[in-house]
Amino acid sequence: MDALVSRYSRPAFQEENTFRDEEEQDLELMGAAPPLSLKFAMPPVAHPSSWLRAATDDRSNPDCPIKIAHGTTTLAFRFQGGIINADRTLWCKKRRVNLRNMKTAMNIRRQLRALCLKEALLAEAPPPDPQPFAPLAPERAESLLKCFLRGFVSKTAVLAPDASYVTSQGKHVVAIHPASVLHGQKREAIMFLEHVYTQKNYAKKVSVIQANWIIEALQGGA
Repeated sequence: MDALVSRYSRPAFQEENTFRDEEEQDLELMGAAPPLSLKFAMPPVAHPSSWLRAATDDRSNPDCPIKIAHGTTTLAFRFQGGIINADRTLWCKKRRVNLRNMKTAMNIRRQLRALCLKEALLAEAPPPDPQPFAPLAPERAESLLKCFLRGFVSKTAVLAPDASYVTSQGKHVVAIHPASVLHGQKREAIMFLEHVYTQKNYAKKVSVIQANWIIEALQGGA
């Protein structure tokens, strides 16, 4: 028995090394990083968060790789025509989109179409991909956010007077995760799909909402 235990068990430090951050997994999915050498050059990005916000500015720069309007839900409206047949890896690299998440989104879209067709929510099957890209109208984007809010009303937070976010339920201070494109921004209220505890109480997969929507959702009117 001791021999089996020693064979299949690992020291704690080895178990810790088996857990990799999401960033490392993303790098593997996007392409293996070249080995470091004494002559490697660091990219000229002094403040990554500021650069990301500049690269995702939906108003001032029409050439930004990513367009952000509502946070997490924005990319749901940004599937451009041709992505299905294009090189997905190259497409995602160009727009700083996680390749794994893109594949998951495409699979979910196919499943939702099949489910809607089965439940007679669609009169006929949609045309095959790629479909022409058309941005979602603001009122439809609002409706989509409210649909999510019905299921995630417990994962909402409002902006406090001290510029921190306080959850609607429990009144806990929560910060937008640095990986979010909304990191560092102050909005009236936010909805998040994931809650993680590391050095801080972080909200991930964040979308911008209105505070009165939270009240409507709690009352069953959203």
